[in-house]
Amino acid sequence: MSATVSVSHKGKSYAVQVDLTSTVSSFRAQLEELTSVPVENQKLLFKGKRASAKGDDTLETFGLKDGAKVQMLGSTTEEIGDLRAVEDEKNRTEHILRNREAQARVRQTTFTSP
Repeated sequence: MSATVSVSHKGKSYAVQVDLTSTVSSFRAQLEELTSVPVENQKLLFKGKRASAKGDDTLETFGLKDGAKVQMLGSTTEEIGDLRAVEDEKNRTEHILRNREAQARVRQTTFTSP
């Protein structure tokens, strides 16, 4: 049984053709191709309830029907990579500052010894 559902993600709306007898897992894979949000990062909300993480349920069991509206939350692989790069740079800077502070303490101790 075929249906068209509207999936919104970060202000964009996608009309997605689905088979209501297919699983939530296959729907998630379809959304990954469409939005670049990895399956493990997707949170699907429909009428206030969240799709199961396992995804064994059919879309029909989840309650979808033709014209349904689904909200998807999640970050793309690129966005996650950008966040990791920022975090790595922050950690690198903190490491350098800690090393400089430790070296300064060693120098101070060496010069002030009687």
